[in-house]
Amino acid sequence: MPNIHISYTDNLPAQDQLEAFATALHTLITPVIKTEVGNFKTFITPVARYVSGDGQAKKAFLQIDFRMLPGRSEEVKKETANIILAQAAHYFSVENGIETRIIVEVGEVDQPNYYKTSINQ
Repeated sequence: MPNIHISYTDNLPAQDQLEAFATALHTLITPVIKTEVGNFKTFITPVARYVSGDGQAKKAFLQIDFRMLPGRSEEVKKETANIILAQAAHYFSVENGIETRIIVEVGEVDQPNYYKTSINQ
């Protein structure tokens, strides 16, 4: 914990930067939410089929869902979102690139219903 789920459309510019983007988020958000970088898990999922609006415009989308354990203030959540937005703009802005919408949601895991285990240690 925390978990980051990144979904992106197949026309996202600079897709080769996704892993570097995730690693940067881990490093930059660690002190904000007071955790260890090794606790982060990021899942990166391409989206080949999607529809935006009336289906005519082909914008690129990058959607980041950030979840952490409860107890952080709204200020910490907002700072986390701002870091994610700034880093996304840094990694995926390209000259003459396709219009890209970046969507970020920062929330908490429902801790009473959150379970985990480790196997094959």
